[in-house]
Amino acid sequence: MKNSIQFPRILRSILFSGLCLFFFSQEIASQNALRISATDYGAIAGDKHDDTQAIQRAINFASEKGTTRYPAAVLIPSGKFRISKPLEWKPRVHIRLADDAVIIATKAMPAMLQSNVGNNKTRLRWQRLSGGIWDANDKAKDGFRLREFAHVTLDNLRILDVKGKYINADGEGSIKTNYELFVHDVEMRRTRPIEDNKSVGIFTGVNRAGLSDCHFDNIIIQGVRDGVVGGYYVCKISKVHVWSFGPKQGVLRHGFYIKGRNNQLYGNQVDNHSGYAFAFTDGKNVLTANAISRSKTKWLPDNIGAAVYIKGPQEIIVTNNIWNVRSEANRLAAEFEGDLRGLRAENNVVRNPEYIVRYFGDYGPGKTEASIDFSPGKPDGKDLVNSEVNVSRVRRKGEGVYSIDFKRPISNERYTVALDYFSELPNQPILPVFREKKTTGLGISFVDLNGKNVVPRRVSIKMLGGN
Repeated sequence: MKNSIQFPRILRSILFSGLCLFFFSQEIASQNALRISATDYGAIAGDKHDDTQAIQRAINFASEKGTTRYPAAVLIPSGKFRISKPLEWKPRVHIRLADDAVIIATKAMPAMLQSNVGNNKTRLRWQRLSGGIWDANDKAKDGFRLREFAHVTLDNLRILDVKGKYINADGEGSIKTNYELFVHDVEMRRTRPIEDNKSVGIFTGVNRAGLSDCHFDNIIIQGVRDGVVGGYYVCKISKVHVWSFGPKQGVLRHGFYIKGRNNQLYGNQVDNHSGYAFAFTDGKNVLTANAISRSKTKWLPDNIGAAVYIKGPQEIIVTNNIWNVRSEANRLAAEFEGDLRGLRAENNVVRNPEYIVRYFGDYGPGKTEASIDFSPGKPDGKDLVNSEVNVSRVRRKGEGVYSIDFKRPISNERYTVALDYFSELPNQPILPVFREKKTTGLGISFVDLNGKNVVPRRVSIKMLGGN
């Protein structure tokens, strides 16, 4: 007989039933959170009626009845609804539009939807805005203006024809840091011509603490001046496509301009930019598996822009990206630009590198930043260059004395020189002597054991980036 402690069957049944009831009640509470239709408060789809007050009344009531754990939901059904001033997104409220619902601005306004300045108790928390189309109609300066928030989701929606910032997440109140903004499956697009396009896709202030722990993915940003701009910290940004449609909608300047650290950017794409596809001004960031594309256009100048810009000695890891420059008439000015002391670049695929004026290749500690293989002392007096990377020329300064100039500077003077050389005569030992070692070039000579200059038969040199 086994010794064991057993609950009576009835007690076990009561315990099991209690647990089931608890979890079922939690699910019911979530599913039965208050749902309010804006049409019940006077919103009318399809006519010229101003629906601002009706929708706002629904939001106000939902805010009163909802809770932080179970926000009430304001439902906007199918049809077109007109607003003449900003809607205020209040705490404890979800806003859900039907897929074919449209909210359109009819008068000039600072934003179509905004949250007011408050404090830690009145900030938006655990709230969601989803569905439908928000048409700024060239009336609203911003699409959404979020001032103080935490755990906010924007998903499955379109924002059209905004003059300023499509999503403005720049905090303006007492809270220095906003966090956890999730933007998924969102399209931001200009549908009509504009003379002076200064719009931005997603923006947060660069002079404040910034936005942390955000996730952006599956986003299209088209027809803006700049794509994603601001202070971001520990954010994951993926599958965001920023591109220029043409001069009538405005030429894209920067795809991503990031001030902040510990961000991961992967799977994004920038097309036909005039400035920087990816720019970083602070901290350690990782850029991997992204792409840029530059096609032949009449409106994009030649020899302009860079794939990556780095301001200051920031540690930036750039790996496994694709730079696709497809036109000789619209060349990219540089692969990398700025302060490159902290750059680590490896395995980036460059299609048509001859269309990048300053092409770098692998860069950073241990990476081959420049190399040359040449055969000195040919009968005609010319040195034959067999292959080179980032070397503009080899100059013969004397018997067995050479100066190698780099196309662009090596990251620092602590680079390592890996050298292979072959004597003209069998069993003739020769030694290399470094005459100068600079980021812009290398001076080297070859001597025999007696210190006499000699001309080698072939020389292969690699410059490996130092720490």
